[in-house]
Amino acid sequence: MIDRREPSSRRMSIERRNLDRRIRPRDEFVAGVRFLKAGATADQVLHGRLLDASMSGIRVLLTERLVTSDRILVEVNYAEDRCFNIMADVIWVEAEDDGMFRTGCEISADLTKKQHQMLQKFASTETIET
Repeated sequence: MIDRREPSSRRMSIERRNLDRRIRPRDEFVAGVRFLKAGATADQVLHGRLLDASMSGIRVLLTERLVTSDRILVEVNYAEDRCFNIMADVIWVEAEDDGMFRTGCEISADLTKKQHQMLQKFASTETIET
């Protein structure tokens, strides 16, 4: 007969979990926004940063020139297990003096208030990836 008051098996599982964490620490989570150029074959990562976001569009600064027929996928990671993706169509592109390209995009579907807030937060803090 098993004594249900004996916590030894539970204690062993907790100890094993703690040992696993010491051996294999969790991967570090990085929050932020990533841009991918949507294409017929594979998505290409674009380097740049989010400048501004409205409920129906975004403005980004990119290292690569896009054209008005391009679509981009915007990946937004804001918590270890929380993220959302947005498809956007390039509407306009302006070349900057420093070789960067200011790009305006229309979002395919309206953002929720929470998504809009997350994008605005990243627009004020994000730096350009290299």
